Amino acid sequence: MDHMRDEIVNNKDSLILVAHEEVVSVAGPSEIHTQSRGTGTGKRFVYDICGKGFRSNSKLLAHHKMHTGEKPFVCRTCSKRLTQKGDFKRHLRTHTGEKPFKCSTCSKGFAEKYYLEVHLRTHSGEKSFACPRCDKKFRRKTHLEGHLRTHTGEKPYNCKFRGMDFGDKSNCNQHYKRKHAGK
Repeated sequence: MDHMRDEIVNNKDSLILVAHEEVVSVAGPSEIHTQSRGTGTGKRFVYDICGKGFRSNSKLLAHHKMHTGEKPFVCRTCSKRLTQKGDFKRHLRTHTGEKPFKCSTCSKGFAEKYYLEVHLRTHSGEKSFACPRCDKKFRRKTHLEGHLRTHTGEKPYNCKFRGMDFGDKSNCNQHYKRKHAGK
């Protein structure tokens, strides 16, 4: 192991032993993270509690915060606390109005890459989400999920004033605006 360069990084509550392309362990308060070799997924770091795998120990540590409830990123505008740096950056755009993801066809801007990808389907006409029970196809997974409830009869959204149930969240919201907005 002479050819290995090991480094020890002190990261707040954890001590991380990083060994170049070898076994890596992260010792936290209860030694809950370990590195797993040969999973075949390319995800070398496995979180012992839930079994989720990651390609780097930094991603594993970020995931650990979700289990501990740690939310170190705090918005100065609204005081919302977030676990992940990327989620924090996306949240800040809700206040700044920044829309860095632009459609090359119509120049419309989006705060998140995902919404640009969904928008691009409007130009291509692509509908990747197919109903397994009928011939309908949808651009968004959430639209397919709502449609599937028409087959199952499930109505998970309800009006707390009248006890009415709705299969679609937007229908429930429309009902609320029409019937109860002033209450």
